[in-house]
Amino acid sequence: MDATTTTLTKMYDELAHIPSPDGGWLLPTNEDKMSAMINFSQRDMQAAEKRSFVVTHLADFSTRSPQVLSASAFPLDTTEVALVVPSPSGKYVAQFRVPKATPDKPILEIWKNNSIATRIPLGDIHGPLYTDTRFGGVSWSDNEEYVAYIAEKQPPKTASFFDVKKDTPACGVGHQFDYREDWGEKFEGRVCPRLFVAQWRERKVKEVQTGAHISAAQPVFAKDSMSIYFIGVNEDTQRLGIIHCFQRPTQLYQTELPQFNDESTSPSSQNQKASAVHIHLEDAVVHSPRLSPDGSCLIYLGSASVSTHGVCFKLRCLDLSSKTTRTVVDTVQLSKSFDDFPGIYTDVLPQRPWLDDGQTIVLQTGWRSSQALITVDIKTGTVSRFDPCGSMSALTGQSVETEREEVAGWKILDVTNRNGGAVLSVRSAMGSLPQIYLISRNDANSALSKTNIVFTPIPFETESSDVIDALHRVTVKLIQLRAAVPNQDVPDQFEAYLMEPPELSSLPYPQLLKGRSQSCSAMPPTPTKTVAGKREPASDSSHLLPLLVFIHGGPHGAFTGEYQLSAALLCLQGYSILLVNYRGSTGFGQASLECLVGKCGTQDVADVDLAISAAVETGRIDKQSVSLIGGSHGGFLTAHLIGQQSGRFKAAIMRNPVINLPMMVGTTDIPDWCYVEGLGQELQSPPTAEQLNELFSASPMYYMAQVCTPVMLMLGGKDKRVPPSQGLQYYNCLRAQGVPNKLLWYPNDNHALDSVAAEIDQWMNASLWLKQFM
Repeated sequence: MDATTTTLTKMYDELAHIPSPDGGWLLPTNEDKMSAMINFSQRDMQAAEKRSFVVTHLADFSTRSPQVLSASAFPLDTTEVALVVPSPSGKYVAQFRVPKATPDKPILEIWKNNSIATRIPLGDIHGPLYTDTRFGGVSWSDNEEYVAYIAEKQPPKTASFFDVKKDTPACGVGHQFDYREDWGEKFEGRVCPRLFVAQWRERKVKEVQTGAHISAAQPVFAKDSMSIYFIGVNEDTQRLGIIHCFQRPTQLYQTELPQFNDESTSPSSQNQKASAVHIHLEDAVVHSPRLSPDGSCLIYLGSASVSTHGVCFKLRCLDLSSKTTRTVVDTVQLSKSFDDFPGIYTDVLPQRPWLDDGQTIVLQTGWRSSQALITVDIKTGTVSRFDPCGSMSALTGQSVETEREEVAGWKILDVTNRNGGAVLSVRSAMGSLPQIYLISRNDANSALSKTNIVFTPIPFETESSDVIDALHRVTVKLIQLRAAVPNQDVPDQFEAYLMEPPELSSLPYPQLLKGRSQSCSAMPPTPTKTVAGKREPASDSSHLLPLLVFIHGGPHGAFTGEYQLSAALLCLQGYSILLVNYRGSTGFGQASLECLVGKCGTQDVADVDLAISAAVETGRIDKQSVSLIGGSHGGFLTAHLIGQQSGRFKAAIMRNPVINLPMMVGTTDIPDWCYVEGLGQELQSPPTAEQLNELFSASPMYYMAQVCTPVMLMLGGKDKRVPPSQGLQYYNCLRAQGVPNKLLWYPNDNHALDSVAAEIDQWMNASLWLKQFM
């Protein structure tokens, strides 16, 4: 490797080596003390895989402000542990292991105190576990005798016509190559998610009757421990991709606990009285059911039928005795300011969301461009935000309305209703490492709020280095913008983050600046000049920063303020980073989501363009040195921008980009996305010639002949969401036109390109590509 590559490798290793807290549990130890178990994931660069480990802290609740007393001397490796769920009393813990060598043969372990109570191999009963938030879920019965979970049903035994085995049923002969439709992206080979229950003391496991052609998800035991609520997804119609598609129709069901007095694991041979009962609700979409502590009601996230894949959910409550529902928190159509509650944007409630009063729940939600912590009073519907957030201050500029300091994203790890109630959470910001907090109340008799709250930090030590020190000196601003709209009924607000590096001469590896002036600093701003009433940077570009524009996918996703390895890596190489939440991003209201429908490639392109202009107006950015980075729909916008604005951008990096909508309609797992976002219409099969023409006009391929910007493409060979044929077509056109290009191919990655090996290769190559052309 040359000196530049060697230096980049060192920087990447330091940033990628930082552990990330991604799970946690609060478990009682005695009347006043509680164990806070925190699960971390960490990249193993040499093995190109992620490792997991748990660190346990002891918290003392005997005083008004909890005290963290001690931590385990060494972490416990949990790399092969897929799920950990405490029982209602905290006396037991269910732990599902997925051995690396045999991932389709999981193991259930029940732990009590400091010893294992039972171990049940599950490989002969069913296939792989579902550990995601879409299908997955684990529920203990209230009597702590049973554990319910979701796993893949064993496929039927089949054989060819000339290779019939003794154990192959007659109905399986000749069906060896029958097509089995799965649930699309991220669920390759996952065909039949089914509900299973373990009677752990007897080491018995049964499949539960859920009805024909119903994929089971998210189980929750009833209070009497004799029945289970679950979410069902219809398997009879065409299976459209379900991951990140929160508008897919789902319904609530209830089924009885299976009989455990026989040895069969199949529901058809069990003495189960009836199939699952469909509980009819007015909601087209039902997610994340959670039982109240007294068992009287079930809360859930619900939505009417909408076309956007991102959804502003209602919080709904089902009275289990009367079977009536009511809306606790309604859909919010539009958020008019940062302080206005914008609605609920999450697909999963905490496993245990309830505080000690039995009527208040805690959850995290997108709040414009942040991730907020809120409480909801189930009886009154009162919503309160209780995480700290910065104050507003004016920022002069033609397009800029305001900026906000110290915006961060919060994530809930666990909630307990013991010791007055507490929340284990993580605060993450773009310019700092994650911080872990135990959140409790000053006054146990008052509600959790900003004026009645204690944030107790839990130590999370990392090795100090010049790279980490520089990261903490990165400045991050949230710029709020308004687009020009034809009338007041069209949403006009959106936001963008602007990250700026510290004094360039103080960067840990200034040799990566490649001849740029090291006298440039993030503060104070470089002097500007005024032209025709508009601020413009002074002509000396040696004091200006090159700009990298990050564009999120979806399009109904959002940047919510959390730390990002890729943005940190590039910012510490001396680039300013602009992360744009164009209109249609989540967190601004359902109307803001829907305003982009049928306007992709025009409205969102204009918003990104306006955000770039706003960044330039700050007087810190070299408008002649701007590059673009986007994945999925972000790649779609990147390709549009370099086609529609030929020659404006120095370089472009696209990760699994949408390029040709007519071609994508017949190959993606979400063909409805093409119709909704490209045409503003519902799914139709087959498309008409007119629709195909309109889709092509909305595609980046329409502008292909105008592209002259150097492009790096990153494609996943197993991507079902945006098939790699999209990027390959673009790559071949770039080559034919003589445009500088490079293609990175990750044969075993899907749409997210999130394997450790792919992640390392992407961002190292991206850094080198940008240095070559910026």
